[in-house]
Amino acid sequence: MRYYLDTEFIDDGRVLDLVSIAVVDDDGGEYYAVSREFDDSKASDWCRAHVLSRLEPRTDPVWRDRRTIADDLRGFVGDDHPIFCVWNGAHDWVVLTHLFGRPEDRPPVWPPYARELRQWSDALGN
Repeated sequence: MRYYLDTEFIDDGRVLDLVSIAVVDDDGGEYYAVSREFDDSKASDWCRAHVLSRLEPRTDPVWRDRRTIADDLRGFVGDDHPIFCVWNGAHDWVVLTHLFGRPEDRPPVWPPYARELRQWSDALGN
């Protein structure tokens, strides 16, 4: 099954810090969470205006620690050799895999990369 991934993150030039993650599968299943662990003091003005200002209140149950998000994603995706798709999302893949530790610590049936839809679109002349 294909899973379409998008994340929001804080990029301070050295670390990508997960803010939120959304995943939708081919059957319309959805997963969304906001990390309780990001350092908003490192957010850019753009991130504050366009991401942080639009988050659900911290009391909302979508706010979770990174370990819970990783466990939730493992359950949502399962073990069926998923295909992950992103739009201009190399950083999205790094942020997702870092939920499990190092990229090679991701679940063993998950691929080592996400399929980059933006590159396919450009190659097709769209």
